[in-house]
Amino acid sequence: MNTTRPSRPKGKDSRNEARSFKKEGRASASSAKRPPQRKNAQPIGLPVRKAALQLLEAVLRQGLPLEQVIGRITQGLKQNADRALVHALAAAVLRWCHDLDQLIDSATAKPLAPDVKARMVLRMALAQKLVLKQPAHVAIATVLPLVDGGPRRLVHGVYGSLDRREGVALPEYPTLPDETAYRWEKAWGEPMLAAASRALAEQPPVDLTLKNPEETAFWQEKLSGESLFAGHIRLPEGHPPIAELAGYQDGAWWVQDISASLAARLLGKGENRTILDLCA
Repeated sequence: MNTTRPSRPKGKDSRNEARSFKKEGRASASSAKRPPQRKNAQPIGLPVRKAALQLLEAVLRQGLPLEQVIGRITQGLKQNADRALVHALAAAVLRWCHDLDQLIDSATAKPLAPDVKARMVLRMALAQKLVLKQPAHVAIATVLPLVDGGPRRLVHGVYGSLDRREGVALPEYPTLPDETAYRWEKAWGEPMLAAASRALAEQPPVDLTLKNPEETAFWQEKLSGESLFAGHIRLPEGHPPIAELAGYQDGAWWVQDISASLAARLLGKGENRTILDLCA
């Protein structure tokens, strides 16, 4: 039996060669541990940002109501959390749009056109960081793929400039557009304008009116909501899309702000009385 041991490499060249073999071995082992990447795989979080961008364009460019189109746009997202993030991101941009645009314009030599994709993507990045409180690198990394093959360097540069600037923040409450603020202040005064700005900063709750008020306790438990009085359910934050909730297909309830239901509740049953609806 041959018991001769292989000789160790000697000299500088041999030591370098040995190190090279070790590095290659570690690299091979590391590669073996990594799962193979799927072709055309999307970065994590990109489908959510794509849906949010599509939703914002539908609202701001086409003038469509958010709640009317969000179901169609997010139907490809399987997780409730993903659909909720689309809504939260789009709502943050819409609420703070005026203030986000002011920040963007302060970092560019010439203002970007109101409807260009670069502005919309920058709004989303800044909303993620300043409103949703996501880390700065996540806020930009998740939206840059939206402008691949386009103004990627512009978006990255403007965001980076604002990220490095000290004291960049949004005001305590959203600033209303100048034309809107002028009309509302003229019609209702400064106190109402300030109250509207404060209300705009908060996510409004979703209220349901039940077809059968006697089933309030059942639907409160079924929908994990709260009830302020018989026949009313307030949905929790992060609830699934309305059309996916139990009772929707059966018409067991309908979406109605609690303030809009008070008049009918105070009037009581019709009892052959004539009702004149002036707000239809």
